[in-house]
Amino acid sequence: KARLLQYRTAEHFDEYTYADFSDYYYGELAPSTGYMQVWDVLPAEGGFLFLYPDKNDPDRVSSYVDMPHFRAVTNEGARWCALMECETISDLNESPEKYSLKYLEWDKEKEEYIEELGKIFSSSITRTENESISYDSVAFAMERWYLSLAKYAREIKTSVEKKYSDFLKQLKQNYGSQKLLFEKIPQVFERQKCNKELAEKVFEAKKYFDKALSELTGTISDFMKEMFLENSKKELKEQISLTSTIKDWTEKLPTSVLEQIFPDGTNKFLELCKSITNDENLFIQKLAAISTGLRIEDWNEKTIEQFKNRIAEYKSTAENFEAKSDTPENQNESSVTSSNYELRFVQEDGKQVTKRFDKVEQTVRGKLLYNKITSELEAMGLAISEAEKRQVLMNILKELC
Repeated sequence: KARLLQYRTAEHFDEYTYADFSDYYYGELAPSTGYMQVWDVLPAEGGFLFLYPDKNDPDRVSSYVDMPHFRAVTNEGARWCALMECETISDLNESPEKYSLKYLEWDKEKEEYIEELGKIFSSSITRTENESISYDSVAFAMERWYLSLAKYAREIKTSVEKKYSDFLKQLKQNYGSQKLLFEKIPQVFERQKCNKELAEKVFEAKKYFDKALSELTGTISDFMKEMFLENSKKELKEQISLTSTIKDWTEKLPTSVLEQIFPDGTNKFLELCKSITNDENLFIQKLAAISTGLRIEDWNEKTIEQFKNRIAEYKSTAENFEAKSDTPENQNESSVTSSNYELRFVQEDGKQVTKRFDKVEQTVRGKLLYNKITSELEAMGLAISEAEKRQVLMNILKELC
């Protein structure tokens, strides 16, 4: 305000002080806060409301009248002042060369264009903005929609039309609403006019990105069916579900394969296949996580290739695994396997589970872990029984299997 006051033509002005706070206000204030006996404070979006006495009945607080349009315009104005780095008239007076005004000729077509975009991005328009749709609120809604897209959808490159990817690029830039809606978007879609036809082009682009994840899920489903479906059933690919395909393949695997714990994580893949349900989307989400370490939303085009290679590895590992007990010379020696360790336990449902795994060389960190575990067990002494210590170790082994 000190900067503003230098433009004041009067020689004097009133300064008001409360405790250590001093300020200048437009108009006269009461000499003391003690003069105000009737008042109230209400919470409001982004701040609070101070209610004065009713002008017709000073002994009671005035009624609150909601003014959503005024609030929306005030918030919008504050946002633009911050974006333009011109929050007060002093900023404009001190650096007028930094700012300019641009005239936009409004017409019926532009009005219909904004109305259509408002409908298209309605789910991203806030309640306050919805009370007074403007091209600014539409531009903000488009930015929010872009930010809500999954990482995969935002980063598609090779399989997307250039105009669609260019459309997303414009939303990432810090353009003003007018430049984005009436200059950049028409350029992207090679349109001379801002009208309903242009809005329809935007709608098509939005639909493409909104469907990107579901399209990816469908691609994964087709890939899995193509890889695991028996050759004799390939002609029925469109009729057979992914669930049936995975169940048929898993059920044909020897028991020893399903009991083996593989260094490359194939056993986790097999566990997922064994537990597949009719919720194929959930299966694909879990499959994406165990094979790539990423949620499907965070994939990119390289991840898709990594996923396909990993699934091929899992399939090859499972189908090519051969326990010694499966070979003809060892069919009568059921206790002999190609694994160094075998763990059997009974689940809560009474089902017996067998897991086998190979011995691996212990690293320095592995030895440190071993020493830490044994040290902790010894430190417990007689505080817990040997049986309980064994139970703890078994619980850990079950989780690792």
